[in-house]
Amino acid sequence: EEEEEEEEDEEDNEEEEMEEGNDSKTENKKGPIQSMKLKKRLRKSEMKAKIATVPKEKAVKVSEGRILTQEEFKKINQFQIKKALVSQKKIAREIVGTRKRTLDDDRLDEEYEEKRQRRIEGDGLPRLKDIEHFHKKMRRATKEERMESIMEGREGREDYGKRKKNGPHVGKTNRENAKKKVFNMVKNKIRGKNRQRSFRDQQTSLKNYLLKQAGRKPGNAKL
Repeated sequence: EEEEEEEEDEEDNEEEEMEEGNDSKTENKKGPIQSMKLKKRLRKSEMKAKIATVPKEKAVKVSEGRILTQEEFKKINQFQIKKALVSQKKIAREIVGTRKRTLDDDRLDEEYEEKRQRRIEGDGLPRLKDIEHFHKKMRRATKEERMESIMEGREGREDYGKRKKNGPHVGKTNRENAKKKVFNMVKNKIRGKNRQRSFRDQQTSLKNYLLKQAGRKPGNAKL
């Protein structure tokens, strides 16, 4: 019995070793990916901690250690102006120094410097161009004035619509032009058309002719 128990223990140990080997292989496969993700998470958390703690720690040390001077109060005012111009996220990035400066940053700095110079050199009052806004009420134009502006806009351009040609035969159909021809030129053509017409065509043409003679408009009504 003791030998059987020893054999069972050996088999259990071998199975545990096999399972541990398989687990170590899977961990080695997943290891690089998981380590990269953990590194990214740690970097993000470190960045957030820096952004949150660095300005607060400096402010606490300065305010507790000594009395602020007038120049430092000016710097505080400057920072408040800059905070109004730039979002908090951009200011935090500039404090930590994680990105390069862009043209927008330079423009904001220029605007900030202009406002700062106005405050230093001026009497503290706002400028007229910063608060003034003119509103011009337009007078309603008359019909003659509107027509004049329309005609001025039409000068120097082609007219809309189909172009019209000038000439003696413009605007006439082939049937109208055929009426002016000599009868000997067209009689054979007319005779041939009459021979080829069906009874229905002759009936409708006679109807239209009679309506015209009566002074009525020819229609497509049934006889």
